[in-house]
Amino acid sequence: MRNHISVFLLMVLLLSNAISVLAQIGMGGQPHSSAVLDLKSPANDKAFYPPRLTTAQRNAIASPQVGAFVYDSDKGTIFLFDGQNWLPLATTSNNNLLPIDRTASDEVALDYFGGSVAISGDYAVVGAFKKNIGSNNYQGAAYVFSRGGSNWQQYRVMDNSPTNTQNGTAVGLSNGTFIIGGPNFQDFKGKVAFGTVG
Repeated sequence: MRNHISVFLLMVLLLSNAISVLAQIGMGGQPHSSAVLDLKSPANDKAFYPPRLTTAQRNAIASPQVGAFVYDSDKGTIFLFDGQNWLPLATTSNNNLLPIDRTASDEVALDYFGGSVAISGDYAVVGAFKKNIGSNNYQGAAYVFSRGGSNWQQYRVMDNSPTNTQNGTAVGLSNGTFIIGGPNFQDFKGKVAFGTVG
């Protein structure tokens, strides 16, 4: 009898350890494999309600963790704690969203990324005329971004000029064709490069 109890207790202990390692909670359905907590609305007619606090109550939270998330009933908006400050996630209309910031995928200080910009339809070209490419100082570069919905993604870099060309000092874009200026090419003779964004 004692052996059966020992085996049973061992099995319970092993099972509880496995559950604690793989713990996931799915409410309203099976949780996604990447989720710790996955809330689903089976009839798609239910909302998620974060904690609702006054400003004083929110500010009284002792040592909030990064990612703390509350609805401030005095301010009428959701706040997120970034590790130092409570940041308002102000509600707004789709026509009044905050700008989307983008940087170069290979950004380095003093590249002057954004020194020239052009946009046409769902494409944008951004110059970085002081960019060093390998041992080529001030070769310069231009980056092409494309828009999908409300998201902008870098998908191409033009940086095939010699040293000190300062490629990307000026950029232009129209109907899928871009132009990039490099005024210092060959002792200030300058050059332009044309291409298509597609």
